[in-house]
Amino acid sequence: MGDHWEQLLDLSVDGAGAEDRLQEVRNWLSQRLDQGGPGRLLMSVISRISDWDQGGTEPLLTCTGCSWTALLGDWKISSCMAVTHLAVIIDHTWSNLADPLMEALRTDLGGRWAYVHRHL
Repeated sequence: MGDHWEQLLDLSVDGAGAEDRLQEVRNWLSQRLDQGGPGRLLMSVISRISDWDQGGTEPLLTCTGCSWTALLGDWKISSCMAVTHLAVIIDHTWSNLADPLMEALRTDLGGRWAYVHRHL
């Protein structure tokens, strides 16, 4: 893998359902391939993300500029972090597939999919 990863995270699955969801996504990806195609955070939030990682609830955040409130996974987190039990990781050389693949996963399988870019 390269220095960059594109990660598609299913925020809707919990630990108990991760194995079944993994199989569902694996089957979906196999079918799609056979068919030929496929916020920025303040430091004060880091402790809430750590709690989320340890099995706590997903943080509900409010924008200080406009008062918009949403779960962390619903914010633009592409250069940030999230906690999930299931991720599809794409090597950066295929990064142009991240957005269409995430939209197809949402459409075909449902769930709360988030995109995170990782630079090692």
